[in-house]
Amino acid sequence: MQFLERPSARVGFEVRGDGRPVLFTHGFGDTSATFARTADALAVDHQVVTWDLPGHGLGKYPQDAHHYATETVTDHMRALLDNLAVARAVVVGHSVGGYLSLEFALAHPERGRVLILIDTGPCTRSEQARASWNDFADRCAGVLEADGAVELPTSLAHIDVRHRDTTGLALAARGFLRQQDSRVIDSLYTLTMPTLVIVGAEDSAFLRSAHYLARWLPDARLVIIPGAGHTPHLSQPERFDAAVRRFLDKLAVEPKDRS
Repeated sequence: MQFLERPSARVGFEVRGDGRPVLFTHGFGDTSATFARTADALAVDHQVVTWDLPGHGLGKYPQDAHHYATETVTDHMRALLDNLAVARAVVVGHSVGGYLSLEFALAHPERGRVLILIDTGPCTRSEQARASWNDFADRCAGVLEADGAVELPTSLAHIDVRHRDTTGLALAARGFLRQQDSRVIDSLYTLTMPTLVIVGAEDSAFLRSAHYLARWLPDARLVIIPGAGHTPHLSQPERFDAAVRRFLDKLAVEPKDRS
């Protein structure tokens, strides 16, 4: 694990391989290790960057809420690419990492060559639905503050043992896990880069969102992974890796380079 020192932040990351750059952002409660298998597979002909979100893994867990704001996280993504002298990358994100990848693509459209979105959504236009989600995020934070990871809902109970403790996770839940507005869903039409939307066939919470993304992103393709739930890269790794590889290989051989 390498570390990028930023103002009041220590961002942990790993780099594998050489070639077209790929930046992986994991979901809430996970670490960069969740993509280790896929990263190893792609590293034969890609430069693969995996990193730990604020409050996750072995980095610093600053107490200031600003360090867990969405704009802070997307700026870490930009800084990681700058640190590696990467002008443009394939940007991959799972769950909240997928939402953050959409935020990154909107904030820095010149840096995203391709998007791969895994079991994620673009938020909602409904204030009531956002309030309900934010209540869930706050409850998760409260449980983490009081009892640690043991009592988390089943969907989040796979907390990686590489976290130093759960204080950072609670801060993250009160930060970038919360939803603020409808800006992302309202701006999907502006994201014209080739996009692969992946969702597990059994992930009932995100199937509708995946179809929505595939419909409204201008250049999107949808892949539904049989036998997978919210983490197809872990539950069906062969199918997941094959879908990613097919997508990237097809882009690499298209007659007109859209990158």
